[in-house]
This record gives sequence, structure tokens and C-alpha cells, in this order.
Amino acid sequence: MMADKKLKLVTTAEVKEILLREMDERIEPTNEQKYAREHADRFGKSKGAEAVELIDGLMEKIPRVKEHLAYKIADILPEHPDDVKAIFARERYSLAEEEIKEILDIVKEYLPEE
Repeated sequence: MMADKKLKLVTTAEVKEILLREMDERIEPTNEQKYAREHADRFGKSKGAEAVELIDGLMEKIPRVKEHLAYKIADILPEHPDDVKAIFARERYSLAEEEIKEILDIVKEYLPEE
């Protein structure tokens, strides 16, 4: 029987940092690690610390943004109201327009410069 382990949500950026650390310690990474790293490189838009800061800010400033939704927002970094609406599509509530605007304003601070 498995020991009781507490599951923790992580962002794609955090996964990328974990994989980098693990791959540095191994002589030859597994295929799964290589594929996961490739995915994290492609889709991890922010840095781990910034992502955690963004998640905390979202949950603090907008009470209806629950933890799992904040993690999705940090991974996707939406730039358009329709993107935010898509993230909340499965919820039993919809956000007010001012909440969507506030989310986009917060996310804008963490968008990578091109």
C-alpha cells in the first residue's frame, strides 16, 4: 500500500525547473523525462518563482479564482477575455467583466517580453 503522499499542484514552469535539476543529476535521462522537458520548454512561458507569485496574487486579489484555476491561468497566461472565459467554462459560475479585466491586468505583468 502506498504511503500517504500529499499531492501538490505545480505549474509547467515549475515542472521545467524540476526536470532541469533531475536531468543534471542523471547521466542519461529517461525518454519520459526528455518528452516532459520538451513539453515544458514549449509551453512553460514563465519562470517558476514568477508563476507562484502570479498564482498568489490572483487568489489574493480575486476571491473567486480558486487554486486550480490560478494554476491554469499561470500556465496559459491568457491575453484575451475569451481565453479567461474558456478557463472558467467548466465552473458553475461565470466571472464579471471587471474580474476578467483584473485577471488580464495581473497576467500582463508576468507576460514574457518578446
